Amino acid sequence: MSARCQFCDEELRPNSMFCANCGQLVASVPPPFGAPAAAPHAPTDAPPAAAAPAKKKRRIGRVPLPGAFGARSDDAADATAGQSPAAPPAPRATPSPAPGPQPTPPSPQSAAPPATAPQAAREPAAPPPATAPPVAANAPTTVHVKLSTGRTLAIGAPAIVGRNPGTAAADARIAAVQIDDPSRSVSRAHVRIEQAATTLAVVDLGSANGTEVERGDRTTPLVTGRAVPLAVGDRVWMGADFYFDVIGF
Repeated sequence: MSARCQFCDEELRPNSMFCANCGQLVASVPPPFGAPAAAPHAPTDAPPAAAAPAKKKRRIGRVPLPGAFGARSDDAADATAGQSPAAPPAPRATPSPAPGPQPTPPSPQSAAPPATAPQAAREPAAPPPATAPPVAANAPTTVHVKLSTGRTLAIGAPAIVGRNPGTAAADARIAAVQIDDPSRSVSRAHVRIEQAATTLAVVDLGSANGTEVERGDRTTPLVTGRAVPLAVGDRVWMGADFYFDVIGF
């Protein structure tokens, strides 16, 4: 007769100290097969021990190996059987941003541009132009000149003298006097002959080579736009190589 486990009543293997079914430690090694077990010696004066209640045999189910071909235990299969698949979580609503304050349209009064100060208040007034002295009744109107080329001319004032003064004279609506200058030191519109108080005057018009009035041993360079009175015997240099002499009025 083989020995059995005192916990699960499973038959024990020969010479085994643990139960193969429940894994509990066996109190003592059972006697060899067929040998009668020796009854424990109990003292005569001790009360008889109460019989141990019979333990229910526990059934150990099959435990599947983890990850073996997707196998699962029978208990897990029974628990999940008949259940409907879980519904996906509902999307969480995103709160919409609160509307900001609406811009206030500009009123007609604020949209109007600010009033500007008068032009005269912001800019200083220009000085009045210098007035020429009044022309005398007996002032000459024509000057007679002799060019450096030997030619004699009578120039009536007002007139523009130059190498090609036609355009400038037409714009000023005065006479044009064209002179031949082989050296080309004379500008297209070089000088203007105009009336002064009691005589005639010459005015440089911004020529490239300048204008000078030679009187005796004194030479006066002309400033552009400023009139210089003429007298008989004056020599007017137009550039460095061309001149005319005033021979009369």
